[in-house]
Amino acid sequence: MQRFDWIDFSILALIFIPVVIFDLREKRVPDLFVLPGIGIFLIKRIAEKQLLIYMIFITAAAGFGFIFLLFILSKGKIGVGDAKLSALVALALGLKGWMAAIFIASFTGVVFALVMIALREMTWKTRLPFAPFLALGSLVPFFFKDLSFLSWFNLL
Repeated sequence: MQRFDWIDFSILALIFIPVVIFDLREKRVPDLFVLPGIGIFLIKRIAEKQLLIYMIFITAAAGFGFIFLLFILSKGKIGVGDAKLSALVALALGLKGWMAAIFIASFTGVVFALVMIALREMTWKTRLPFAPFLALGSLVPFFFKDLSFLSWFNLL
């Protein structure tokens, strides 16, 4: 994403607010908010003709597939709802923005967990909702146009 897009930001905010609240309370990400968001961004990206249609679907599949792989490897400790939310973020931000969001979400989630464990507010077995961290990580590509700190991915 090369410029700040108020429409994309607003759509994501309207989706993230209830998703984050729900994930904090229920420890799951509801399809009620995420699936319509995926549909909105699919239609929006196809209408904008920013990418070839197959690239739009590859972007969504990459966002979903990465977290879904973690779901499989973690034996369910990260949810499929998080994978759907990741697909939404990939569609909204593009692959470069999605990578930034995932990196920042993972980093802030780990730091938060370590601090809470050190304060004895959590244990290593406490289930930590990922949606709040993914929402936070998704803000960065909107406000920082230069994502050169991701150049080590060699994909950009």
